[in-house]
Amino acid sequence: MSHVQTTERQGDRDVALARIFSPSIYRELATKGRSPALSRLAGQCALFEQVRHGNVADLFEQAFSELKRGNRSEYVYKAVLAKKTILGIHNLNTAALLSEFRVGSSKADIVVVNGTTTVYEVKSERDKLCRLPGQIADYLKVFGRVNVILAEKYVEDARRILPESVGIHRLTRRNQISVVREGLDNSNNVISSAIFNSLSVREASDVLQELGIVSPSVPNTQLYSELARIFEDIPGKTVHRATVKVLKASRSQSHLKNFISGLPSSLKVNALTTPVRIKDRSRVLETLDLPVEIAKKWI
Repeated sequence: MSHVQTTERQGDRDVALARIFSPSIYRELATKGRSPALSRLAGQCALFEQVRHGNVADLFEQAFSELKRGNRSEYVYKAVLAKKTILGIHNLNTAALLSEFRVGSSKADIVVVNGTTTVYEVKSERDKLCRLPGQIADYLKVFGRVNVILAEKYVEDARRILPESVGIHRLTRRNQISVVREGLDNSNNVISSAIFNSLSVREASDVLQELGIVSPSVPNTQLYSELARIFEDIPGKTVHRATVKVLKASRSQSHLKNFISGLPSSLKVNALTTPVRIKDRSRVLETLDLPVEIAKKWI
């Protein structure tokens, strides 16, 4: 087999390993207690042979162990980041981790809400940087601190194209986060209307309540535009400070503490970024405890 063929096969395997951690498979485990897709991918990646006497949780752990050594996907970056922030420095009682948070024309990969809002945009080995300047421009209008976490090969390009206020973190080959430069406090530069556009109508109303401003008493069809008008007249830093308090309450993840503690480390970030119903959490844990021999038969 040629070097090119070997590289292509490894690339296909890395893609398959990454798909094992997709939200769709996680939701299947939660709602059905089985996942034919997981079984197919585990077979394709020869995971059953490597975890002969283990359980379904061991399949995920083995897949993640291999994914970290290969052409790492965005999921690896998010998992390491979640472990260091919301499951490390901070905790679920005092902070929240938001994923795919809408900001302008962008979606922020990870946002940590504690005393401020800190966004992390992920650029893995599989990504390109062409959209990064536009994404960062969106984030600087909304978040108190802006960071990118990226592959080693992108560090110098990031230094060149990003504003000095944006933090640059790299994921080392040992899967540790190394800070190239710290992100600076950006709360003086945020824009009220941009923050408003990232909130739900309920959250926007709660922000006004936090500021002692009565929400407009208008029909639902007019509420959005009236709220937008009010937000435009409030300083950005004031809106940001109130938004932090509102998001910590409205998107609190403290109820996930016991559930996450029962998950293998490879799936903890999935629990934070892919919500499932309370009644389905026990099904996830029960399914993860099943022998791999049962998982083989899901196809």
